[in-house]
Amino acid sequence: MQVRDSSQVGKACIFHASVLVRGQSVTEGFHTIDLPIPGNVANRLFSKSDKKPLQELSKTAINDAGTLEKEVLRKSLFCLLEAGSKKINFDKREVKAWVDSARRHFSSRWSAEFFPWLWSAAEEDHKQARELWLNKLRKIAESVLHNAEASLPLRGGRKYRSRASAEAVFYRLYYKHFPTDRKEGELNGHSA
Repeated sequence: MQVRDSSQVGKACIFHASVLVRGQSVTEGFHTIDLPIPGNVANRLFSKSDKKPLQELSKTAINDAGTLEKEVLRKSLFCLLEAGSKKINFDKREVKAWVDSARRHFSSRWSAEFFPWLWSAAEEDHKQARELWLNKLRKIAESVLHNAEASLPLRGGRKYRSRASAEAVFYRLYYKHFPTDRKEGELNGHSA
């Protein structure tokens, strides 16, 4: 729906978006973003050119972030806070609050990286761009997990077990959901 001024073709621009977020019959706030768009990407977005490859890459990247957050990081954090228990209780309110806090941190960090990565990926091979994105996501998630290990309350006698179990769960689930990101000779995120 956005029409670009013809005198601005080829120039960088800023896209301003505003949205009122509602959930469960309450307003969760008015959110805005000013999104800088480089000239080469703006040409693609505001012209009649084929936007589908960039749309598909964007959708895949957001889905990857969601999968990593919900299926990998979340379960690893629960494992960490449940002291490496064999059976994890995902319904513990106290544990869930700590996990949700770490997940929000992950979400805010990858969100800040998303558009700069997407704009740089616009002109690259999309397979290679996705590999770069998965690597960024994994590093952010690893950082969030390590920060949680250092800052969240862990059972004193089971700290080592909690950390080892959480990291094992993290890498097992990561490579289960993203098998193409596994490099030959790599074991648990480290070179063999």
